[in-house]
Amino acid sequence: MKVYGIVSRKGGSAKSLSARSFAVQASIDGQRAAIIDLDPQQTCMLWAKRRPHLAPTVESAADRNIEAALTTLKGRGAQIILLDTPPHNQPLINLAVQASTACIITTGTGPEDVEQVGPIVEIVRAFGRPAAILLCRTQPRTSALPLARAALSTFGVPICPVAITQSVVHVYAAAEGLTASEREPKSKPAAEIEEAWRWIERTMASGTSAGELSNLGAARARKARAR
Repeated sequence: MKVYGIVSRKGGSAKSLSARSFAVQASIDGQRAAIIDLDPQQTCMLWAKRRPHLAPTVESAADRNIEAALTTLKGRGAQIILLDTPPHNQPLINLAVQASTACIITTGTGPEDVEQVGPIVEIVRAFGRPAAILLCRTQPRTSALPLARAALSTFGVPICPVAITQSVVHVYAAAEGLTASEREPKSKPAAEIEEAWRWIERTMASGTSAGELSNLGAARARKARAR
């Protein structure tokens, strides 16, 4: 069973969007997926109530009892579990990272978004979890995306080459309890989700911890300066 903690210290970084989109994509791929909603706003739980399908399962664990929820879902045969976490609850973020087998760090492209990634990388590094950065709600054809990628590269954590762009397709899908992959499967947003999920699965399978990746990034930076 794989447990992906979707974490960010900033609100509006598309954690819930990523959780439900990836859970549905995993289900489409034939895996039994589930979501544990740890955010007091219960965005994924509300989405599930609007949803016309039973899968993926969405469980609430806003009381921090993550292990009990994981045990329940494991007993039901879940193969992929995504943890949707709150942005401003440090103890709960720590618990989520600890319970995860790997972490997806979501972020926007603004400087205030990028600045909040560093503390999350430190938490992930402390628990020795593999991690990847996913850029979300990006605007196409602007310089913000390459600038954000350049700034994020200093953390030494893999950055998903596929960014999730801002799109009304996600908004319309969420209102119907669906995802872009279900509502408009041939759309660009659906393709981005599928490609990002494929990349995350491959990258996390390597099992390289954030600490090792950070050390590797620092070593490369020192080597580049020495030239």
